[in-house]
Amino acid sequence: DQLAEPAGLSAQDLPRRLWEMHNGGPEGTATLQSVKDHFGAIAPERDLCVGGRLVPEEPGAASSPVQLVVSNVQPGGIGRFREPAPVLAVPTASEQLTPEHCFSLEVDLSIKTGPDRAEPLLAVGSGVAQALVIAEVLGGSKGRVTVLDEPAVNLHPEWQRLVRAQIDRLTTGGDEPSQRAQFVLITHGASLAAPTRVTGASSVLPTRLILKDRATRAICPPDRKSTTKWPVDLQLSPEPWGLLFANGALLTEGATEVGALPIWFDKISNEQGSVPWNARNVAVFSVGGHAAFGSWARFLRHYAVRFALCCDGQALDPCAAVKKDHQVVGFAPNRHWVFKQLADANDEQLSNDIRALTPVGGTWKNHPDRPAFEDIRAAAANLGIFTVATWFQKVSVAPAPANVSSPSESIDDLIDQDPKLKAAKEAMTEESQRRSDVRVGAYVAALCAPPLAVRQLYEQVVQWFD
Repeated sequence: DQLAEPAGLSAQDLPRRLWEMHNGGPEGTATLQSVKDHFGAIAPERDLCVGGRLVPEEPGAASSPVQLVVSNVQPGGIGRFREPAPVLAVPTASEQLTPEHCFSLEVDLSIKTGPDRAEPLLAVGSGVAQALVIAEVLGGSKGRVTVLDEPAVNLHPEWQRLVRAQIDRLTTGGDEPSQRAQFVLITHGASLAAPTRVTGASSVLPTRLILKDRATRAICPPDRKSTTKWPVDLQLSPEPWGLLFANGALLTEGATEVGALPIWFDKISNEQGSVPWNARNVAVFSVGGHAAFGSWARFLRHYAVRFALCCDGQALDPCAAVKKDHQVVGFAPNRHWVFKQLADANDEQLSNDIRALTPVGGTWKNHPDRPAFEDIRAAAANLGIFTVATWFQKVSVAPAPANVSSPSESIDDLIDQDPKLKAAKEAMTEESQRRSDVRVGAYVAALCAPPLAVRQLYEQVVQWFD
């Protein structure tokens, strides 16, 4: 029944409603204070000030509806000016006004940003104004089901996080369950979709909506126990939740790929006259190391986000170097073998075909000659695992066979072995003291044509997502 009677609040009529709260006795004052509290929480270091007056029209004036005007204090507090509100507050047909009843309502809405500084609402920007609209909705949300459709498109990402924190507090407050607020939040923003870590409040994980077989399908979040195997980064930053809005995700082992691959892929697609890479909405995202692929795969698989992997040679190696005093003393089975990570993420066992690729034995003094790198790479490509590497390990750890020319274990090796790419990398390092792998990758890719290995990677990735 409550959903059948929507509140229908108009943002354009907000000044009058705030004025009515301001002059609404104890109940109105309490409601206004709630709006102010939520506004201050969403827009830090800003206070809402409400004032105004009724101005009678001149006797004998033509009958007109009640006009809402906004009168603000100019910056510095000198002078006053009148601005018409975006809409007229028109009375209903039953409210026949006579000339002697006509009046104007002047409402002062200002935002206090310091002890001696107040800015008019119309001069503080759309983000602050939107924060005020949201604050009013939150202030009257207790005991209601509130639908927020893209509520914070004009807000800074940090303010969006504060909006989500306020929602989480209202839904898990100390009120009786029937008086708690309930929200349906529709958003394309990672900062609103990501759960918060508010003390004393629980944060609901998002439901992802996808189009499948010409119908909308809802993918609900799992139970909390299942999320313990998800990446811990999802608890620390809203950025990874943006993957839920992508058509796909290319998970990389390091940050150099994040900077270089999108630029190189765009160059290749432009050369071919094909769909631009940036139009595919496939995110290139670093998982921060070869051991982390499994947890990210588990997260993306749950939400039905199609993904591929771009890993270094070490992730493909069924063997891992055993070191003692920083020296390689042998090799043992790789606990973080990428094939095993993906099988675990899907709660499956390794297939017999993949098991056949593991070398015989438990430990080895030298790196085994079998399986061959090309056999591993071919099997990986069938599962959406790709690489620009030509050998499992850095040559200082395990020398490559004689038939592998210019062995490289990662995209960084690829850059260092190509004279043009290496020169661009060194030039960037000399020009900038703020060196990062992302910036190095982007700088090199912007200056240089994509090498053959990257072109081959592009074809594999595009075919996978197509």
